[in-house]
Amino acid sequence: RAAAAKAPAAESGEDIRKELEELTELYRFRYFALATVPSDGGRLFTDDVLFSSWPAELIQQFDELNLAGGIIDYVMHSTMPLQLDLGEFAKVVPPEIAEQTQSLLGSYGISRSVIFPVHNKDGSKAKVTFEGNRDFVDEHDVATLHLRSISLFSRYVDIVNRKPEEKHIRFLTIREREC
Repeated sequence: RAAAAKAPAAESGEDIRKELEELTELYRFRYFALATVPSDGGRLFTDDVLFSSWPAELIQQFDELNLAGGIIDYVMHSTMPLQLDLGEFAKVVPPEIAEQTQSLLGSYGISRSVIFPVHNKDGSKAKVTFEGNRDFVDEHDVATLHLRSISLFSRYVDIVNRKPEEKHIRFLTIREREC
């Protein structure tokens, strides 16, 4: 886990995806997602997802139930990680669909979700989530995952905002960049 805290900075979108996959496996989750948080009130996960290991059917059903809304509201108003077990999803979804939500997530092997609100210096907001069937995540692991989530989102924004003439740099070797 010390390696997770000291991972090298991602140089490309593929590097970000790989780091998310590694963190998901290391911390015994099943799925991950990195999604922007819309400032315009949009509520579909499909519209905002940048990277995800969620099955397409789960994303579709998630959007059909409009489940992203409560999570987006939480992320818009907090910087603290939120850890939910299957019975606690009612905290972030409308009560009338809490049972459907639990059934949907349970059918995909999700009994725990940890949501990390992340914000960048440019004011953009996103969330990094890890889901799966595992026990409570302790404070040390939550802190490490939160820091890595902030770093990955910040790096994603840096990659997207590179000037066109700088984008080729990520394909150079370390020695080539030094030269």
